[in-house]
Amino acid sequence: MADNEQVLTAILRLRDEFSQAINKPIAQLKKAETGFASFGKSLLQATTAIKGYFLALTYGAVHTADKLDKLRRQTGVSVEALQELAYIGEDVGASLDTIGIALRTLSRNALTAVRAGGEMERAFYDIGIRTTDLI
Repeated sequence: MADNEQVLTAILRLRDEFSQAINKPIAQLKKAETGFASFGKSLLQATTAIKGYFLALTYGAVHTADKLDKLRRQTGVSVEALQELAYIGEDVGASLDTIGIALRTLSRNALTAVRAGGEMERAFYDIGIRTTDLI
């Protein structure tokens, strides 16, 4: 029976030593798991933010394209020319809407000048604009 007790004692001692030896790596794995979970949450948040940015960017581009097309139909000015005017307008603080208003006003005044002729049409001609090109 003494042999059995010695074997059992040795087995229990080995179990305890093994448990102590394995507990540290298990704790490290749990810590790593927590770190990966935190990293995963951060990655998900970053991905969501990036998606939101690109969604807003896409919406902005679509919205601007729609504005340019609408303005093109209203004024007869090409989209390329409107884009150039919008780029220049940014430097002086003029929005695309403001540029559109100015172009519509210019077109109306040119039409009035063509109809009225005389002095009003000459005023356009004096600054290098042929009213017939604007209507």
